[in-house]
Amino acid sequence: MSPALLWLQVLILVLFIIGAAFFAASEAALVSLSRARARGMVDRGLKRANAVVKLQEDRNSSLTTVLVGNTIVLLAADSLSTYLFIRAGVPSGAVVSTVAMTVVFLLFGEIIPKTIAVSDSDRWALRLAPAMLLVCRLLSPLVQSFLFITDIMLKPFGMPHSRQMFVTEEDIRALVNVGAEQKVLHEQERQMIHSVIEFGDTIVREVMTHRQDIAGVEINDSPRRALDLVIAEGYSKLPVYENSKDDIVGVVHDRELLISLANGTLSSTPLRQLMRPLTHVPETKKIAELLREMQRDKFSMAIVVDEYGGTAGLVTMEDLLEEIVGEIRDEHDEGEEEPIRIVKENEAVVDAAVNIEDVNAQLGTHLPHEEFETIGGYTVGRFGRLPEEGEEIGSEDGSARIKVDRTRGKRIMSVRVYCNGVPGVVPQHDEARESSGQAH
Repeated sequence: MSPALLWLQVLILVLFIIGAAFFAASEAALVSLSRARARGMVDRGLKRANAVVKLQEDRNSSLTTVLVGNTIVLLAADSLSTYLFIRAGVPSGAVVSTVAMTVVFLLFGEIIPKTIAVSDSDRWALRLAPAMLLVCRLLSPLVQSFLFITDIMLKPFGMPHSRQMFVTEEDIRALVNVGAEQKVLHEQERQMIHSVIEFGDTIVREVMTHRQDIAGVEINDSPRRALDLVIAEGYSKLPVYENSKDDIVGVVHDRELLISLANGTLSSTPLRQLMRPLTHVPETKKIAELLREMQRDKFSMAIVVDEYGGTAGLVTMEDLLEEIVGEIRDEHDEGEEEPIRIVKENEAVVDAAVNIEDVNAQLGTHLPHEEFETIGGYTVGRFGRLPEEGEEIGSEDGSARIKVDRTRGKRIMSVRVYCNGVPGVVPQHDEARESSGQAH
């Protein structure tokens, strides 16, 4: 073999190794770069960013191209290396060639290029994207053939081969949690993003003010009584019902009452003339859909009806927004107590209307929320009857004990929860219950 031909073959072998490094770096940069960051590059007007986005849009084809291209250069390099070793008269040339090329490709065709690409995926993606896009076009017939065969082979297993990569809700949650752990996001921002994700799955029944807690006026009441209630309770609007809360016919705003008072017509104007129509929504309606309707139709309060057409509760725009930003408190709320109040190291007082999921989240309990929505409803369900003040019962899993704290008529107003979710609490077992009962 002439020296010129030998050097040409060695040069070709080096090019194969460079090709392997190119495919490895392209794969690492493509996988490390999120689709959002790629689109951010386009928004910033970076050169070659469009090529990156095109590769991201069909990531399956791009990664398959990497696999096909890498396989081609590996097989070609191994064959050429084996030929050179055998022609050079090296004993066991095929074996020596395989070992040598394995080491070379691991170092220079995998580990080193991938490490470099991952260390600055944005920059390397921009550098490699145009060439990678060209390779994708050249190998497209072969790649599409492999993808077609893959589709056929996966169908019997119920796993159709997806041509698109989708970001799941779990991916977003995990990314947000990582951002909070690394101090990129504040805890309040993390909670707000999680709330936005959950917003689309929440129904009106979970956020409404329940029927028994609705403050309203009867249609035959005087406007003066309505105004007194507005002033005393700090409400901006009051539902108006006829005979009972199951027949809410409208809403009266503080503005109309004050205008009527200023005009001197408050005493002579029937409440029916001051009220406005009120929207009714089913309790199973998604709150995201309701918020859009409120924005579109310009209303901020709706009556929630159950499956039988009766009043289940009331929901306001503030209730919906609180699902994202948390409790919204104004000057009228200053005298109100928090719905969940930790009073000692081992106990909390909880309003009966508080959602069970909120109790679990804040106190670390595991109370079931499939059958009952509120802690009050769950307590009644556990007893199987309306309990009296001071009665106590444990949860099914032993994560909490619930004591009826305050009742009003046939309603539980608040309960005391003893649980191991509050710092320093040890679960109360049978032996501890007697001493607990004596202490309270």
